[in-house]
Amino acid sequence: MSSTDEINVGSLNIHDLNDCIPRLRRFARSMTRDDAAADDLLQDCLERAVAKSHLFDGENLNAWLTTICKRMFLNSVRQKRILSSALPIEAVDGRSTCAEATQEEAFFLRQVLANLERLSEGDQRIIALAARDGLEYVEIAREMEIKIGTVRSRLSRARAKLRRSMEAVDGSQFQHKPRSAQSKYSGADAGTRPSA
Repeated sequence: MSSTDEINVGSLNIHDLNDCIPRLRRFARSMTRDDAAADDLLQDCLERAVAKSHLFDGENLNAWLTTICKRMFLNSVRQKRILSSALPIEAVDGRSTCAEATQEEAFFLRQVLANLERLSEGDQRIIALAARDGLEYVEIAREMEIKIGTVRSRLSRARAKLRRSMEAVDGSQFQHKPRSAQSKYSGADAGTRPSA
């Protein structure tokens, strides 16, 4: 085999993959701000790319690898956030693991569910995908087979309908946020995920 022969793994050309590594390493470094973590992320990204090579459409390898790298980094950040907020099982007694909803929160939840039932099936579905399932706009678009801009406008309209319905119940401007939704996302995350 000569050095000009192409070596393929699935639909990936190994030479093209090697050409992308320096740029991908810089991208990983820009996200992690640490050389060792960037190298780990790069390796994980390349492993994922080879394992999922059948999903590559052959269009833009750099963009595909960058997307994999970014998603893997964000997943690790989310995982660290979850793990850092967890208590060791030895430190938890049975009484402190859950808190009962206050009467106000229970009433609010019943109001939201009742008003949600009054919405059309399409509005219910898009709110459920965003709020209950926690999907991002891109994932909702893929699930519903519509464009991302359509997701944004439909979700905005569905939320507005739900808000108006809630305001009609108590006659005041709807502003209640349950404790669990008050600080779930902040900073840079606030613009990337749809909120309920």
